[in-house]
Amino acid sequence: GIFVDRGLGGTCHVPASNVSFCIAVLFFGGGDDREALAYAARMAEHPGIRLVVTRFLVEPNIAGEIMTVDIGDSSSSNSISEDEEFLAEFKLKTESDDSIIYEEKIVKDAAETVAAICKFNSCNLFLVGIRPTGELAC
Repeated sequence: GIFVDRGLGGTCHVPASNVSFCIAVLFFGGGDDREALAYAARMAEHPGIRLVVTRFLVEPNIAGEIMTVDIGDSSSSNSISEDEEFLAEFKLKTESDDSIIYEEKIVKDAAETVAAICKFNSCNLFLVGIRPTGELAC
């Protein structure tokens, strides 16, 4: 994706106290989601930015089928362990930052996922990776 910030033009600067934005990261897993989260964490260093990170996990005992999606050369299990390491480091670095919220949502289908995403209607920007890797509920 492309993010364009045209600013206000000229040499005009807006004080940090006048900025109040919410960024949501929808984390489904994989390298692109890790990159999106790293980018959002950099943006959240600004005092006027609030970051909400939601990791979506498939419910372990769902009635539907589970389909494994792996696009590219990396193995799915390797990506999952990389996700775990990355998220553990992210949570450790940001645990004392009140402007960053990390949560996990267990979903069983696409409808529950969409319903969870709709609750972020107050966020100004959504970041999510493009390449799916991992398990999806059918």
